[in-house]
Amino acid sequence: MRTIAIISDDLTGAADTGIQFVYAGLKALVLLDPQAGALPQADVIVGVTESRHDAPELARTKVTEWARLLADCQPGEVYKKIDSTLRGNLGAELDATLLQFPGRLAVFAPAFPAAGRTTLGGRHYMHGMPLEETEVARDPTTPVRDSHITRLLATQTDRRMGKITLAALEAGTDTLARVLRSHVAAGTEILISDACTDDHLAALVAGVRALGLPVIWTGSAGLARQLAQARPNPRTAGHSTPPDATQPAGQPMLTIAGSVSGTLRRQINHYCATTGAACITADSDALTGPMAIANAEVARVAAEALCHLQSGRSTVITTSIVPGAMQNPGPAMVQTARTISDRLGSVARRILTEGWSGPLVLSGGDTALAVCRLLGATAIRLRTEPLPGLALGTLVGGPYEDLTVITKAGSFGEEDVLCQISSRLSPSAWATRPVSAQK
Repeated sequence: MRTIAIISDDLTGAADTGIQFVYAGLKALVLLDPQAGALPQADVIVGVTESRHDAPELARTKVTEWARLLADCQPGEVYKKIDSTLRGNLGAELDATLLQFPGRLAVFAPAFPAAGRTTLGGRHYMHGMPLEETEVARDPTTPVRDSHITRLLATQTDRRMGKITLAALEAGTDTLARVLRSHVAAGTEILISDACTDDHLAALVAGVRALGLPVIWTGSAGLARQLAQARPNPRTAGHSTPPDATQPAGQPMLTIAGSVSGTLRRQINHYCATTGAACITADSDALTGPMAIANAEVARVAAEALCHLQSGRSTVITTSIVPGAMQNPGPAMVQTARTISDRLGSVARRILTEGWSGPLVLSGGDTALAVCRLLGATAIRLRTEPLPGLALGTLVGGPYEDLTVITKAGSFGEEDVLCQISSRLSPSAWATRPVSAQK
């Protein structure tokens, strides 16, 4: 089988997309550094560009580097992972991917119905609200203030775009095939598809594959799930893979929450109030201050967290930034966010150095990547999807090899999502259960 190559602009998205193919019996690795050496053997290789918050030209450069590297393995399928709320350098990154895989049509379908992301009439929605009316419009580093996909893409690419409507998806295979052929004949390079349900995404996948079109699939975990389920003769389709049984049942859970999403803060409050988990707030000003002050704050937070964890109490580490308080996104704000992520990574490393051994929940793509890199990991071996939009894996490389990590986008999940994660960390809870049984 030829490799499936995925390029993602952040770590949480990379993991929740790659994990979809694990359910088809494939082995998936998320690689954290394009300079780490020769590509490892895996059915699915996911490259993390860490480019969501970059200037468009830098994002192009990073994506080009990963695309060239992955093109060397002559992948059978190429997937450009984008944020399910359309944050980041959508047009620039897709344009760079198309240049490295010429002759392919970009099929752009960002919907992730299981996480409340839908597309209708060319506009993208989050839990039924257009993006400009949701918290992503106030994102401190990459706000999205327009839900019209064509307009968003057109700010960074001049490629010819076309649309697939719900009517075409629901009209049957023959009608969809005619629509697809008409777009190819017209020279469409980016084909934007509506989708409000998993059935819509499944119809899109079936229609494109029936025509044998060479494509770059472009979307979030929702589209990836349908691609995985449509694979012929999956070995374990629809079931999870249990994690290593080295994680003892009832082990306290450490959550490092770098995202400033209001959704995540509500989840933390519910989790701590319901379970009695400790919540430690790191002073963001101290973390971004002079090195001596930052190191002192890292030491304080790590010591307090370790005390709770060693007593058997699950713990959440968050920051003092109030959701919505960070305004005027720009390079300075991006650098501040990355500095905080690095300091939180230092907290995690200090806790692990003192002997605590996981499991570790990481919320926010920048935070997740910073933590994994500071722990010396070169990759994450994906194991299972505890809940829609989350991924559980084990670290590859470094002194904390096989440490269990769960990655979660800040805005994903219901209010009780952290409670659900905590209740499912016993190894016996993962024994080959359908995804539907885990919701």
